Amino acid sequence: MKKMLNVVCSLCLLIPAGCGAVKTSTPPASLAPDALNQFDSDAYKSLATAHAFAQSAAGNGPTLTPTEKAALNQFIQYLNLADTLYVSYHSGAASQTAMQAALTAVNTSEASYTATITGGK
Repeated sequence: MKKMLNVVCSLCLLIPAGCGAVKTSTPPASLAPDALNQFDSDAYKSLATAHAFAQSAAGNGPTLTPTEKAALNQFIQYLNLADTLYVSYHSGAASQTAMQAALTAVNTSEASYTATITGGK
């Protein structure tokens, strides 16, 4: 036990501030390449995730019912609009508020499509 205390105390001497409280804050997420700020990065990552989902869902196209296809098409339409707005936002021509509204529409339509194919479960 005494050896262990010596090791711990030795480590405290190596840390300039001594053994203080452990910080529990979450480090900021890494930014996407060429992102202007955290929101820009998060928007880019959200759209990339939505595109992966859309591509996967589109692979099920031949087996979807007309209602499911309509929900998927609506999702893809909102995704395309969000992509166009993202280019404008990223270049400074659109507001963050508009971009957030577009992302919300993408998320809502994706959830609606998912509810349609799972029967609302």
